[in-house]
Amino acid sequence: HTRSSTVSWARRCVYETALKKISRRISRTRLSFFLSFSHSFTLSHTHSHTHSLSRAQNPEDVFEYLLPSALKLAFETLDEKFLRKDIHSGCTATVVIVNGRNVTTAAVGDSLAILDVPNRKGTSRLSNEHRLDCSDGERKRIVESGGEVRPTEFEDGPNGERRGVGPLRVWPGGLAISRSIGDRDGKKGGVIATPDVSRVLSVSYTHLTLPTKA
Repeated sequence: HTRSSTVSWARRCVYETALKKISRRISRTRLSFFLSFSHSFTLSHTHSHTHSLSRAQNPEDVFEYLLPSALKLAFETLDEKFLRKDIHSGCTATVVIVNGRNVTTAAVGDSLAILDVPNRKGTSRLSNEHRLDCSDGERKRIVESGGEVRPTEFEDGPNGERRGVGPLRVWPGGLAISRSIGDRDGKKGGVIATPDVSRVLSVSYTHLTLPTKA
């Protein structure tokens, strides 16, 4: 695939899989849908969608209730399709859905989503960082999954001790992150595609930033 066709395929997979889970129960719901992929491809896009819903249900309540599980399903489905292509590389992925005041973020890897809110100092981070250097919980999960966490190289310290050089990585695979799309070798060491999903309620915001890794 060319880069543009791969981006289009990945966007369609995440978008359609997430909405398919809730398509029979949501009606006339408009939302902004932002995606960012890194390493293999990059995209940032916006969409709206309309679906059907029974009169007895509030579309906003149903949508917000189903959204986290729908996003997790979308990430895992994209990962399965990616791995079936027999590609050993992978990418981080971040999805942000803005539905009125509700901002929902799903992410794997270390491409962070950042919200700039007016009248507040600094910014708000919307997504977790799955770098092994930063997360005791992810290191523990990798080890419990049968993987090994260690740097690529070691050197002698001043007292003769061996100390690691560079970031902690998952072995097999050698990834510095514990969650990603694809990365076939890393999957053997416990790397997963299940995203962390977070939610915030925002009155307004001036910028939504989705940085990527080259």
